[in-house]
Amino acid sequence: MDDYAHCTLGEDGWLRTTGRHRPGFPRLLLDALVRIGYDGPIPEYRCRPYKEHGLACCEVRVEIPVDPEAPWTGMVVGGDLDDAVEKMAHLALTAMSEQRLTDTAGLAIALYPVRDQEEPEWRQRLEAVCDVTRELFHAGWAQMAKYAQYMFNLQHETNRIVAAQRTRMNEYERLAIKTDLDRERLGRENHQLRQEMTRRHGRDQELLSAYHRLSELERELSHTRAQLQEAREEVGVRTHAIVHLEHHVEQQDAELEAREEEITNLFQQVLDLQNQLPPVPEEDPEEAAPMSEVDDD
Repeated sequence: MDDYAHCTLGEDGWLRTTGRHRPGFPRLLLDALVRIGYDGPIPEYRCRPYKEHGLACCEVRVEIPVDPEAPWTGMVVGGDLDDAVEKMAHLALTAMSEQRLTDTAGLAIALYPVRDQEEPEWRQRLEAVCDVTRELFHAGWAQMAKYAQYMFNLQHETNRIVAAQRTRMNEYERLAIKTDLDRERLGRENHQLRQEMTRRHGRDQELLSAYHRLSELERELSHTRAQLQEAREEVGVRTHAIVHLEHHVEQQDAELEAREEEITNLFQQVLDLQNQLPPVPEEDPEEAAPMSEVDDD
């Protein structure tokens, strides 16, 4: 509030001022309103200063009940508070001059510039003041009317350029915000990508370790296969030896069977021969006794 000593703070948080603390359009507006018969309250400008793109800005609104049933309202955005109030008062003065053009005829404000400078009535007034052939021609009034017209046109063009620049600045700000959001999004995606790459690197290390382990297993398998082949070859050799032994055993079994058959035949021949021998006579015991005694003697 120290920067706006001529303002008061409203309940809505907006600053309020009549703008009459210094010469300018607010005073001219009030004077013009009085000249056309306005007896309402002094126009009060509601102001909201803020920062935009690092620059001081101010939104100003005003309501003027020239017609109590349909008050005139306006809103502008300017630089600092006082400049924005001047801009608002100038806009209201121009609007009043356009809407009450007939009412201002014959008044000192009759030649206030309007936006449509091809408007027939206003154009006729300006030409009448600047016509050197008329008896009421006054060079000072003509120069002041043209000066006011040129200044109005200059200010109007300046306001148009400023509005265009403000639009471009707003667009630049939106682009900057979008760029920041895109940068944040890309940062998040880059972080996620790095995490994914880290996970993939971990998986690659696991795969590499698995590959090395697989290589070791393949080497062990190759060695086992070689041992198995050697064992198979040894089994083959031993199987061949066993087959050879079995054949030898079969031969021996055949020879044994032949010998057993031969023995059996011989035994049978012995039995047959024994059966063919005459029987041996039995000796008398008594006759045999003396011989025994003789033998004993």
